[in-house]
Amino acid sequence: MRRAFGVLGLWGAFLLAGVAQAAGLQVSPVTLTLAPTQQADGLWLSNTGTAPLNAQIRVFRWTQVDGQDRMEPVDGLIVSPPMLELPVDGRQLVRVIRNGPPPAGPAETAYRVLVDELPIPRAEGAAGTAAGGKSSNLNFVMRHSLPIFVSPAGAAPAPAQLRWSLRNEGGQAILEVSNSGGLHAQLAELVFTGADGRTVSAYQGLLGYVLPGATVRWPLKAPPAALAGAGRWQVMIDGRTTVTDIAPLAR
Repeated sequence: MRRAFGVLGLWGAFLLAGVAQAAGLQVSPVTLTLAPTQQADGLWLSNTGTAPLNAQIRVFRWTQVDGQDRMEPVDGLIVSPPMLELPVDGRQLVRVIRNGPPPAGPAETAYRVLVDELPIPRAEGAAGTAAGGKSSNLNFVMRHSLPIFVSPAGAAPAPAQLRWSLRNEGGQAILEVSNSGGLHAQLAELVFTGADGRTVSAYQGLLGYVLPGATVRWPLKAPPAALAGAGRWQVMIDGRTTVTDIAPLAR
């Protein structure tokens, strides 16, 4: 749980679209923010598949340390129910409840809710045989990882204040983003336009989040040579396309 979430890249498109979906399990909305005066909110789990499914829901404190996402069990936020069964076309509300007063301090507190579709045993022979002649008795398991933000008591947190840097590390372009504000920033769709008008997609889809007071690093998908020199950078921040200043890589 203390490593970066591999599921973030997997679910980036769904997070941007507003619905997390896999096989028959759907979760909506894909993020929540609890105001200081708000004790609880809810997530809807739906089954649009052709068979019943079981799900487990857990909540973790989410931090970013040394450029990596970390999750740790906490009791400051709870979910109810933590386990459920959804029939075909079934729909269930899962309550996300703040356990105690709103946090103190100048910044929001971040959590992640993990919604796991649990394996359901299959009837012997129903799914054919696996390699070696043994029957496979488990369905494929899918996980949704949903960010939850809890606002502090008192004055509203300062907006995200981002500082960007770009470097070439052994032939790999690395983007580093620091956030000195009190709110998170969601980053996606990084595009570089060179002085000659040439446009390069440095990263398609969801890059990820930068939490308050954190620094995160992402390897970019375009080679350093394609991003070198003066130009203009565009990035989607919290769903809005923005022009940002990033010092150019040396040619």
